[in-house]
Amino acid sequence: MKERLGERLKRLLNENGLTPYQFSKKTNVSQSTIGRIINKDSKPQQKNLKIICDFFNVSEQWLLTGVELKDNDISENEKLRHLSHQVIKNHKNLLDIEVYNLWFENESLKKAIKILKE
Repeated sequence: MKERLGERLKRLLNENGLTPYQFSKKTNVSQSTIGRIINKDSKPQQKNLKIICDFFNVSEQWLLTGVELKDNDISENEKLRHLSHQVIKNHKNLLDIEVYNLWFENESLKKAIKILKE
């Protein structure tokens, strides 16, 4: 049986050791919104969908449908956003200067940072 939207969000919270309350505090997505998604499979508003997907580094397509797009179906901006999240996740324990140097040595990461700021 295919996993529902609410089940996918609940799994992401569990995998990241977060309660809906903690996630709400970190993202400013209301607890009631999170509850509606988890319990009723309510589709979140676009702004909340983006916040959730960016936080967990998953695509909107996957969160909503459970289907991941093939690499050639993903836009360049989505690829850069994913790359930047991976760098941040993999290097979050480095000193700020090391992260700064890593980001600005890579042209793709410069683009990703610009996209994230939009």
